[in-house]
Amino acid sequence: MILRRLFTRTMQWTLLFTCVFLKISQAQNDGSNHTSEPTTVSTAVTLDSKITTDFSTVMSSSITNATHQVTSSSDSTISDRISSSDVTNSTSDATLTTAVMSSSITNATHQVTSSSDSTISDRTSSSDVTNSTSAATLTTTGPHRIENVSAEAHNTTAMKLRWTLAGQHPGNYTYQVQVSGCPSDTQSVSTEQKGITIGGLPPGTNCTFTIGVINGTEGEEVRISNYTKPETVQPNISNNQTNDTIIVSWNRPRGKVESYNVLLKSRSDIRNRTELDPSNASVTFIDLSAGTIYTATVITKSGPFREKSEEKITATYPNSPGDITVITKTTDSISVEWSPAVLMDHSDGFKYTVTIRNESGNTDYITTAPNQSLPSLSSGTPHTICIKTTGALGFESEPVCINVTTRPKSVGNVKASKVSRTNITWEWTQPPDQKVGYRYQLNLTNETMGTPISSTTDRLTYEFTQLTPGARYNVTVTTLTSDGTDGTPVHRSNCTDTSGLTEKQLECTGPNRTSSAQLDLKWQEPEGHNSGFNIRISIINMTDSEKYSGTQHCDQRCNHNINSNLSYGTEYNVTVWTLGCGRAGSISKTCKTGVTAPPTFTDDTMVNVKVESHNTILLTLDSNFLNSSKGPIKQYGVLVSQGANPSFTPEDLANTYNDWEVRNTLNYLAIIKNNCDSNCDSAKDSRSAKDSNSIDIRLGDEQKSLGEYLNGPLVPTKTYSFAIVICTALETTNMRVDPATSICSISTFPSIQTTLPQDPLVIITASVGTCGVLILFLIIAIGVFIYLKRNTFRRPATDTPLTTIRTKT
Repeated sequence: MILRRLFTRTMQWTLLFTCVFLKISQAQNDGSNHTSEPTTVSTAVTLDSKITTDFSTVMSSSITNATHQVTSSSDSTISDRISSSDVTNSTSDATLTTAVMSSSITNATHQVTSSSDSTISDRTSSSDVTNSTSAATLTTTGPHRIENVSAEAHNTTAMKLRWTLAGQHPGNYTYQVQVSGCPSDTQSVSTEQKGITIGGLPPGTNCTFTIGVINGTEGEEVRISNYTKPETVQPNISNNQTNDTIIVSWNRPRGKVESYNVLLKSRSDIRNRTELDPSNASVTFIDLSAGTIYTATVITKSGPFREKSEEKITATYPNSPGDITVITKTTDSISVEWSPAVLMDHSDGFKYTVTIRNESGNTDYITTAPNQSLPSLSSGTPHTICIKTTGALGFESEPVCINVTTRPKSVGNVKASKVSRTNITWEWTQPPDQKVGYRYQLNLTNETMGTPISSTTDRLTYEFTQLTPGARYNVTVTTLTSDGTDGTPVHRSNCTDTSGLTEKQLECTGPNRTSSAQLDLKWQEPEGHNSGFNIRISIINMTDSEKYSGTQHCDQRCNHNINSNLSYGTEYNVTVWTLGCGRAGSISKTCKTGVTAPPTFTDDTMVNVKVESHNTILLTLDSNFLNSSKGPIKQYGVLVSQGANPSFTPEDLANTYNDWEVRNTLNYLAIIKNNCDSNCDSAKDSRSAKDSNSIDIRLGDEQKSLGEYLNGPLVPTKTYSFAIVICTALETTNMRVDPATSICSISTFPSIQTTLPQDPLVIITASVGTCGVLILFLIIAIGVFIYLKRNTFRRPATDTPLTTIRTKT
């Protein structure tokens, strides 16, 4: 295959040279005989696997614009032999050899475009050569193709360029390097070396380099781009005096930086902030571990380069210890403990410094435990105790401090110097280490008090007032320093004198509707301690009239019922003594028993009925109706029913005469009267069965009682029944008797029924009316008779008598 290609190329070149030579010879011969216009000879050669040559037949003696264009991917040689007397603008591409045989050569130009080595040779034998680089033999080598170009960042401001030439290239070449895309001290530079280092470039910038070969003419240019290295920064690292934040900052470097990476790492943690905008000059890391060493590195990035700064080290502040608690303190020592500093598990080690400061100076204690004992102190003296955490790199937390005073010594000889029913006075002697500013706190308690009574004084005596009578009190007297630090308290106890109940505390009621007279006593237990209550009941203003005596024990709320040897509706004197560790006190109060329903009666002889008129009846009641054995009789009255054998109920007490007019089947209360002139509080204020006077009640007199109750007129000719109402307590609602709350009895007498006579006026009216009717009927009969008589005489003759008609029929 190689031999075949060599043979083909040899034949191509032989044919080319032969054609050129023949044309030149023909031109020279024609030129000697006549003068002709310049002729252009064009040769187009494509050297690969074939060759194509086009010639214009030149008949003149002059050749103008001899142009040779060769496109080849391998070494080529073209030779033109010109025998003409004039050659103008001869141009050859690729490797061109021209032999000029004429006497004149003008503008011999050779242009080669090749990717490999090319050789151009001009041979002249003419006596005149114009624009030629050699009068005899002129050889020009075209620029070769640049290969293997590399650009390596030498440092932040310099770029190291390297390249090679393709194929064989004898001799030296000049190379032109141009810089673009970035500001530079040198924008263009020449060199004869196949490499150059260009400085003065901006750091971290993408620069473009154009490299060309110069050998009389410029060759094909080659471009390559690369970044200079970005400058490293000098980071600053700060914990900002915090326990969870680190700030990494830096000054922006010269040149360009496309982005920053900031790396922060500790023994157990790595934080990374990547692709930070080049406008940034700091980054803040938060939520870090307290008391931990951190190393920061800033990486500048431009293109493929990552320039790492030197490492900077700092640590976060440790967390402060927790609240300080005084475990114990005495007159000469203090022991404290505190909550360990939190969130320090990942720290790089820490310890606590305990400083105690007083008027004599400071003392420091170093410990890793969260507690410390501080001995050899003075009693009653204030001290300041501060604890701080010391962490990595010696950073210290904010101290946690408290003020603590050692305890003072106790007072002596505490006693109760004066005791009354509500007061106790205590006194004592001062402590042996008495200091300026000492005070004394007294706390007073008893067995039933929830909160102590406290007071503070700077004197050696104090009186408690407004105490609960009959209670035992315990007192403690404690020495206090100026800041309130207390000494060991001294205890004593004593009782106040016992006092009785107050009027407000004792409640006394007499319930109604009980089977026997009763008093209910209630009271709130007085403050303090008591051992019980003694109760006595007697009749008012009567000596040796004791009705009851007993003892009651209770807690807080006391209830005591007395239901023997008492009378209904009667006032009694009740006395209650309170028992306790002091002298007993008492209170007296007037109390009244309740009432119940009066007795009922069925004896007809106790009621006398008298008809006074056609619409009134007079009832006379026996005085036994006012029997006060169930309580004083307050009111009495009469229920009325129109009809025989009615059934009376307490609900009838609410019905009035007006209600009966609407519905005459109702039973109604015709009259209700008070048994005394004013409000009756006891039996002595009202009439009773002992009074011999009877009671008269008139029904139908049209008088009102109790506001709404009308004693309306009775109806003549009607039959009425009655019931006697007796009340020991009467309650009204909307001016009517309330049957539910009133205490009344109803005595019925079924056999007593009374029918009223007719109203005399009605009888007279009826008689007059009957006569009038008869007269009226007589007048009407006479009128009818006259009328009929007149009609008989006026009848016509043609009329047929009725009798006749009936006869015929």
